[in-house]
Amino acid sequence: MLLDQVASRINYHQSRNEAARISHTQTKLDRYAELGIDPESITRCRWPKT
Repeated sequence: MLLDQVASRINYHQSRNEAARISHTQTKLDRYAELGIDPESITRCRWPKT
């Protein structure tokens, strides 16, 4: 009972998080396209090793 409820809740949140990640990624890619930015050309910051 409790285990099933917890598993169901975890599955729900994992699926919602995945949907949100996909949506946010697509929104960001659309915004880059509007601005004429090619995401493949963006370089990452290189942080110094500590």
